[in-house]
Amino acid sequence: MTATNILVSSAGRRNYLVGWFREALASNALEGNVIVADADPFAPSQVQADLFISIPSIGSDEYLPALLKICATHQVTFAVSVNDFELSAWSRLDRSEFLDMGTRLICLRAEAQAEVEDKYAMSPSLGGHDILVPPTYLGEDVLESPDLRERLGESIVIKNRYGSGSSGLTFATQDTLDQDLEEAATVVRDRLGALIPDRSAALQSLAVQPRIHGVEYGMDVVSNFTEEFAAVLVRRKIGMRGGETDQATSEPAERFTALGAKIAAAIPHVGLIDTDVIEDADGRLWLIDINPRFGGGYPFSHLAGADVPAAYVGWSRGLDSDASLLEYKSDVVAAKYLGVAVVGRAESR
Repeated sequence: MTATNILVSSAGRRNYLVGWFREALASNALEGNVIVADADPFAPSQVQADLFISIPSIGSDEYLPALLKICATHQVTFAVSVNDFELSAWSRLDRSEFLDMGTRLICLRAEAQAEVEDKYAMSPSLGGHDILVPPTYLGEDVLESPDLRERLGESIVIKNRYGSGSSGLTFATQDTLDQDLEEAATVVRDRLGALIPDRSAALQSLAVQPRIHGVEYGMDVVSNFTEEFAAVLVRRKIGMRGGETDQATSEPAERFTALGAKIAAAIPHVGLIDTDVIEDADGRLWLIDINPRFGGGYPFSHLAGADVPAAYVGWSRGLDSDASLLEYKSDVVAAKYLGVAVVGRAESR
């Protein structure tokens, strides 16, 4: 069997993910390398990689030729990214060029990617699959419509319509809504991450929702490499830092499995997608957000016993991955901490 080479692109600070893919090769008794590609020549994750390659930024004309060259030269079996803008670009590529050289890009199809990127479009689409999603309106529409404003209730959430993760998240009330929307419009960004100078366009790039109160969970929805739903990995959020889960406890999957299966049917995907779920006082599960990648919450499930990187490696080779790879212990509490790595030497002065 040929080597299994894995590309982790835009890995940034996610040293742990690179290390877990290296361990996955060993646990599957496969030879191969884990390659990190990043536009930052000092990306800390390179210290965990077998090979580090500096790649042009995603928006440059040199990016796609460089990505193709990496995959061809190093015979990459599959590639993952943890960067939302990169995954958006991958979804729109003609993947036949990559498949012809034996490389699978782990990303959504273009239509599904466009849907999950747009919180306004995602709400009615997923609601049509019997998934509870907060009703979502656009900023300027809310300012101009007393009816929409009334539907929001007293406790309100403002988000970047095309935001990554929790970007632009603001909690508002009816009394503060006008000012909060105007302030959010000055910093909101478009699909490509650029500031929007026009006030009307900026307001229409803000998603406004009634706030769902309850217990917050991170839930990974995992499907195999033929897009068949496989499992959910659930953790209850204890603490957040910079919009990412910082402390969490693993939770039993059973209550969330039906929701995970509905999400997998609504958004067919390969591998893992990261979601945010809130359980309200009546025990209803609301889907709040979707990120089609390894999110900041996955490490808590991994430390509780799940091993999605090992499942990826097995699936990439057409193996029936052990179901136990997607099982984990409940009530495992974990927390993140900082680390430092040497990533190079400064040029002589």
